[in-house]
Amino acid sequence: NYSHSTIKLLGLQDVSEKGRRMARANCFFERFDTNGESFETGYGLYRMEKVDGTWCIAEIWTYEDIDALPAELYLDRLTKV
Repeated sequence: NYSHSTIKLLGLQDVSEKGRRMARANCFFERFDTNGESFETGYGLYRMEKVDGTWCIAEIWTYEDIDALPAELYLDRLTKV
């Protein structure tokens, strides 16, 4: 019964290289069902790449607790927004 998600941008890092526009975006997400009820929340680190002028999601890593960040995601390198 999934309907939609909302996403709030928390941090951003430009990781462009060799003419490729890329970024990492740390976000909070919330998922809603068809009745408008929230059924899941969490955090995600999105690796984005600009393709033909449009930002596309290349990879997503999800985690549950902003206070227990997975060290291997190196979230301390992102600029808070």
